[in-house]
Amino acid sequence: MKDKDYYEKGLKYLNEEKYEKAIKQFDKALKINPENIGALINKGGILGRLGDICKKDEGKEKYYEKALECFDEVLKIDPENEWALINKGGILGRLGDICKK
Repeated sequence: MKDKDYYEKGLKYLNEEKYEKAIKQFDKALKINPENIGALINKGGILGRLGDICKKDEGKEKYYEKALECFDEVLKIDPENEWALINKGGILGRLGDICKK
């Protein structure tokens, strides 16, 4: 299979809110093509979402940090990628909220 095939499967799972399965598919796509920006952004978005719904601050922080890694990877490939910049800003804001507690 091609990275595109795994990416599309990941999107299907994402739309069904099957986040863990979606991440696995995006990871498979990234193993084939580490510069698959769509897979990185969607994986980061899922990790951010999982951080939002996590009950413990330590768990939230872990998910947010992993999400930031995805967005930072996109910005290495495309420094002006608006989706990565917007999402990174949102995650940094959430991390700041945790630190204020």
